[in-house]
Amino acid sequence: MVEHALAPLVYTGPAEGQPPEDWRLQPAARILDLKICDFACGSAAFLVAAARYLSARLVEAWDAAQHEHGKGVQITPTVTLRVACRKKK
Repeated sequence: MVEHALAPLVYTGPAEGQPPEDWRLQPAARILDLKICDFACGSAAFLVAAARYLSARLVEAWDAAQHEHGKGVQITPTVTLRVACRKKK
């Protein structure tokens, strides 16, 4: 249930009816901006599953950004990119 509810928010493609192999992960900043509300709020099972799903997608987005920008760039948890400083010997 969580994947079907959240996939259109973290990927470009599902809402447009594209096959999963054509889906593109949203940037980490967009994932971090999501707000999830569970109106039923019974055992919080949906919220726990949503947190697990979103955290996995967030790590994927961070990895993708690191791969795109190279090893010389650090990705902070808030998704700011900064060039790693090297100390002179």
